[in-house]
Amino acid sequence: MNISLENLSLTLDAKKIIDSLSFEFKENHFYIIKGESGCGKTTLLKCISTLHGHDSGTIRYGEELPILQLRRKIQYLPQLPVIFEGSVKENLLKPFSFKPYDQNMPGDEELRNRLGILFSDVLDLDKKAAKLSQGEKQRLALCRTLMVQPQVLLCDEPTASLDSDSRKIVEEKIVEFAKVKGNMVIFISHHAELLVDHKFMSLQMKNGKLEEI
Repeated sequence: MNISLENLSLTLDAKKIIDSLSFEFKENHFYIIKGESGCGKTTLLKCISTLHGHDSGTIRYGEELPILQLRRKIQYLPQLPVIFEGSVKENLLKPFSFKPYDQNMPGDEELRNRLGILFSDVLDLDKKAAKLSQGEKQRLALCRTLMVQPQVLLCDEPTASLDSDSRKIVEEKIVEFAKVKGNMVIFISHHAELLVDHKFMSLQMKNGKLEEI
């Protein structure tokens, strides 16, 4: 799924966050967006994911879909993982309680297999998610995100607050996702480069626009 931004603009608190931005993100690509804090990187990802509106311009997706199906195909992974009250299992199943996921509820065995990909010691499905470490919470959030089989993964510095081991695991799984034919990753990072072996396009966000580095 390609995503085209056409003259996209957004002003917040009298500041031009996105300024007549035109750019095409293409499937089978891994993009890294850099830029100073407050330059609009996070807001841009939220606009692309339909979690935030924009003032003018157009965002065109590779296919026209109802908003719920579009949000399934385009998943947003924030720096601070979204963890719901309840158990690890309840967190993993949360997306499947909403349409259009309710026809594909995975069983416990599949959940354990999924967790085994991101955890050396598989988490107890009944463990309270709130008691997990920050790294475990981020891996749980990534596991939940990948379970809905998106085509586009928007990563808002999801490894910034993780220890080196958790960071490496998360980055490796994001790269594996990017290597699947038809997928796309847009990754916000302050690091010069990721600790991964994968080709990517580096972009700079400045003055409301994107420039290739």
